[in-house]
Amino acid sequence: MNLKSVTALAGSLALAACSSSMQSASPDQLPATRGQPSPDDAPQNAIVIRRKALERSDDLLLYVMDKEVPSVRIAFDSGNSGNGCPRISLRGPIVGDYQSNPRVYLDGTPLSDTCILMQLRSTQVAWMELYPSGSTRRAGYEVDPHGLILVFMRRI
Repeated sequence: MNLKSVTALAGSLALAACSSSMQSASPDQLPATRGQPSPDDAPQNAIVIRRKALERSDDLLLYVMDKEVPSVRIAFDSGNSGNGCPRISLRGPIVGDYQSNPRVYLDGTPLSDTCILMQLRSTQVAWMELYPSGSTRRAGYEVDPHGLILVFMRRI
């Protein structure tokens, strides 16, 4: 079964979980991006998915990550044990039910899970930075042993 068909099965449960995944309110109420960074300022240990790659298709952000970064592994919780959000590994396989998701930030705001990656469309995002090492020199981001995913929204 391919990633899109698995995602379709997880659909309604995942979208319901996505709405509760943010620790703050809606995306339009998020604080301004920290210091207005640029993808050109990304540290060398970052895997950057730039606007050009994001605009190639109007697809879910999760699918773009899967296509653009060969080391990304994605799985979905089976049954009722999980919250319907994708399980993601930025390096190596996903083993069993062990939750080893990277920490996700949306414009500098930490999120409680990975559901937002199934909610956002690639054309809504300016760029993404993935840190398999779990650390970045960008100010204000915590170190996470499972990696970091920084998502920077387009400004209208």
